[in-house]
Amino acid sequence: KQRLQIVVNEKTKDLIQALDEKELLLKELNHRVKNNMQTILSLIRLQYIDIEDEKIQDIFITIQNRIKAMSHLHELLYEQNSITTIDTNEYFKVLIEELKYSYEQNIKIIYDIKTDLKIDKAIYCGLILNELVTNCFKHAFISQDGIVNISLSQVDSLIELKVKDNGRGFDNTKSTDSLGLVLVNTLAKEQLKGTLLIENKDGTSVTISWRENG
Repeated sequence: KQRLQIVVNEKTKDLIQALDEKELLLKELNHRVKNNMQTILSLIRLQYIDIEDEKIQDIFITIQNRIKAMSHLHELLYEQNSITTIDTNEYFKVLIEELKYSYEQNIKIIYDIKTDLKIDKAIYCGLILNELVTNCFKHAFISQDGIVNISLSQVDSLIELKVKDNGRGFDNTKSTDSLGLVLVNTLAKEQLKGTLLIENKDGTSVTISWRENG
């Protein structure tokens, strides 16, 4: 029994050490990914300075914010202890504050985040949220006043992400093949394996639902 206990203790020690090393490696990986993205953003900003066309400037800002949505996730993963889930409330808030700064908007954001996301799903939701809120800032409101509600909830295995504004509503007569909407549709249906519902009632409401497996 004593010999068995010694073997168990040694194996346990080895497992703990291996887990610690894995965590350190993952943190270092996230740190390096974040730094690489910061380098890309710096190059984009340098190019942006020389651009005078407002339409192209807007494209560059959109590209920057998409990269930042991913960069913020890796930054939080580096800082936190968990390597499986992300503090989704903090992630969403950091992401949205960056958007508000980019578009100089005073839109009120109301959060109702009731669950955390696994890392593989968080990156898709961050990109989706980036596109939907960017669209709110650019098109939903006639003035700079308005409200955007962002909620994330889970009932059993079903997770629901909802973004709703009280703006002018979605114009169904306009083209829906913009890159932003195509990206949202692709991420929702192909990556999250979920459903996408857009409703026009007292503004625009976008609901994405999917099931968390495992």
